[in-house]
Amino acid sequence: MKKIIVAIVLTGLAALGQSPATSPFTGKWRLNLDKSTFNPGPKLNMAAYQFSVRPDGFIVGTNISVNAQGVLATNMTVSHYDGNDYPSYGAGTIAELIATGKKANTTMAFKVVDARTVQLI
Repeated sequence: MKKIIVAIVLTGLAALGQSPATSPFTGKWRLNLDKSTFNPGPKLNMAAYQFSVRPDGFIVGTNISVNAQGVLATNMTVSHYDGNDYPSYGAGTIAELIATGKKANTTMAFKVVDARTVQLI
């Protein structure tokens, strides 16, 4: 699978090992554009993230963003924060999965850095 490597650290999240009902990995966040830097590339107009934990321990991550040209992008992963690759789906690949069963050709991997940080690697 083709791997996309992104250097973003999401803060406001805490360490794994808690039950899904009390996990600090759940919640909704909106990117603070005034405190964000984009290197390389143009600044986003908007980005929002939502994380929920399934009963089986998988974390469902969904994000929506709008770039400087006004183009909407979506992404969804269902993963553990264990450093392993998991499929990453955008609007086009989700539609393809539903219509034909074809799996995504891109992956994402997440790992816990400390009690409040998860790194997208």
